[in-house]
Amino acid sequence: MQAQPLAAVHVSALACHAQASTILAKSDPIDAEAIHQLRVLSKRLRSYWELLQPFVGKSQVKLATKQLQNAASRFAAARDHHVLVTLLGKLAKKAKKPKLQSSLNDVLKAFIESHRTDPPSAESDLPHSGDDDAQIWQLDRRRWESLDFGSDADSVGTRSVRKGLQRIFKKARDLHERAVTEHDIERWHELRKWVKYLSLTIPLCGDEPSTSIVAEEWTRLGKTLGKLHDYDELIKRIGQLGPDQVDNQQSVRATRWLAGKRERICVQCDMHARRLLAQRPGPFAKSLIPD
Repeated sequence: MQAQPLAAVHVSALACHAQASTILAKSDPIDAEAIHQLRVLSKRLRSYWELLQPFVGKSQVKLATKQLQNAASRFAAARDHHVLVTLLGKLAKKAKKPKLQSSLNDVLKAFIESHRTDPPSAESDLPHSGDDDAQIWQLDRRRWESLDFGSDADSVGTRSVRKGLQRIFKKARDLHERAVTEHDIERWHELRKWVKYLSLTIPLCGDEPSTSIVAEEWTRLGKTLGKLHDYDELIKRIGQLGPDQVDNQQSVRATRWLAGKRERICVQCDMHARRLLAQRPGPFAKSLIPD
């Protein structure tokens, strides 16, 4: 276990901000790669804030995570479209049945054409300078720099970080239970966020090899949940295509095949989540952050 868990989180947060400052200084306007990097850093910082909620308070965490989320999602539509088109292209190339391959290719063409011809529907799709985003990042950096851990940060920090980890784990546990009992795909998507937070915060809880192994397991689950999200999003996007964009028979065939893939991925997520979430929140957190 690291001697000062609060200090470990603090150092990692400031390192994220150093990277963000470099990215923003080099990218004006912000390009696609910079968008991706900033979104990754934003998610990491949000996970750190959630971990420190018992120490800094709910209101501060809510404000910080909301502002970071807003900055990261400014260009989300364009980035998500790129991810889905790339995935659909890979699936079409791998399809062995000619009819399925034809359906996936037709849907892919419709995706590309609709994105090319549709006018911008939101501020996030418009050309934009990084000035506004830079202000949000600077504000968050000042929050981290101004944190006062006090003279007893070591003992208080250990308890606070353990409570924070316990809280995140409980969120994930509750969402998994709801996803199973409610049969609601949106619950799986909500679970993905908290699983990601666990994969990002667990490495800060200790430097033992076992801690890295646990973090890798949560990372694997997060990636599988990411696949589930992408397949579900593809199905939703196909449903939004009109008959003038793609033949109905082609879209139905593609949708049915993707739905089958989605269900199999959902089963994988459930099995993996059950294993990782078998513990109670308290023992789980204490196993990573002992007294």
